[in-house]
Amino acid sequence: MAGSSEEGQQHLAGADQPFGEAAGLQQGPAHWQPPLAGYRRIYGRAWISVKHVYDLAVGPAERSALEGMLGTCA
Repeated sequence: MAGSSEEGQQHLAGADQPFGEAAGLQQGPAHWQPPLAGYRRIYGRAWISVKHVYDLAVGPAERSALEGMLGTCA
């Protein structure tokens, strides 16, 4: 695993199971984005950081969604 466990801890957030399932948090940004547009860039950057820390692959649909989220940056 790339990165330290302390580095990865910043990405862990508590959410009860019904919220996580209802929000689609188990599916990633290709299938769910925060309802508040102003938060999408923050969410996208955090998602990318987790992928980097744990050396996880990014699929084409996920990449497209993330590019759209980061495209909201000024």
